[in-house]
Amino acid sequence: MEINSRIFDKVKANDSQLQTFLSGYDDQWRLTKLVSIKMILEEREKLKRKLRSFYGPTFKEIEDDYVYNESTNGLIFSAISELLMYIEDYLVLISFIREDEEFIKKVVKYWAGNIGKVPERLNRLSDDDLLKAYMIPKRDYVIGIMSEQTEEERTSSMAVYDQGIKNILEYTNSVIESFNKYRFFYNQYKHGLTVALRPFSGTINKAELHRRKTSLDGFPVCYDNETIEQAFKNGQQRAFVIPSLTPEIQPGITKLQEEQNLLRYHYDGSVDINDLINIGKKVHLLIRTLIKNRFDYVIPEKQQANTFYLPHPRRRDNFSFAQILAVPYEKPLSLNDFKVKI
Repeated sequence: MEINSRIFDKVKANDSQLQTFLSGYDDQWRLTKLVSIKMILEEREKLKRKLRSFYGPTFKEIEDDYVYNESTNGLIFSAISELLMYIEDYLVLISFIREDEEFIKKVVKYWAGNIGKVPERLNRLSDDDLLKAYMIPKRDYVIGIMSEQTEEERTSSMAVYDQGIKNILEYTNSVIESFNKYRFFYNQYKHGLTVALRPFSGTINKAELHRRKTSLDGFPVCYDNETIEQAFKNGQQRAFVIPSLTPEIQPGITKLQEEQNLLRYHYDGSVDINDLINIGKKVHLLIRTLIKNRFDYVIPEKQQANTFYLPHPRRRDNFSFAQILAVPYEKPLSLNDFKVKI
């Protein structure tokens, strides 16, 4: 069917599809999965009984080792995977949510390798350009349009603005650091065979078993075969060990390593589910900031003004936002005022 170019507005069509896309996207689901994994970790004794019933009487011989070692490590790996996919959602949105004509084209199908480069690009942005990515006006602009407020009102408003900006910058940095820290574990977990859920013999002593029963952490370990030189070149500074340095391996260890044929364990210490959930909260707040601020350029909350939001958690509400209404002397800001290449 031929489209009549005189009545077709690509920008309006883009905004319409953006609304449909974001109304179907659940920006809490990945965080809910993290909370669900925490619930399973908290109920591992129930899980143990369920697995005993499922696998049969022989399972009883290994049930503590299995539940508090393999299963616990696997659940932490799964949580890391959910967190990294959540961060990828965020990286895609911060890259393309300001698209005024081709949002769907950019978001529905993208190259994961390109998105993996976004954290480095975000790190190179100035604070002003990073705030543009979130569609947040500069501080000087906000102060300028508040000139008719009393000193007390302006001071109060800017205190909220400054705290929101501080949160945005801190959350962004924390999320990028977490992406870089866990990306290797996420990639290895996707392939299944390259994670060691029962490393170092697969059994745990009584003291460690007691500790694990009262904690919510795991010890994710990956298999790796990359040369040491290449690992350092790629910025991988995780601890590693050769798990089985047998007499058969020792004479050829250098050759095996050079040929990428030497098995190693890679790990980065224990990982607590609560730490992953805390990062997930920040991802959620950043995604919600992007969505809230973008919608004001689809359906403005106030005509001839801009409404933007900043994450402003309170003691009893970890997911609250501060709403700031910017009423300019002339025309309001447009989406074009926040053009920044990521």
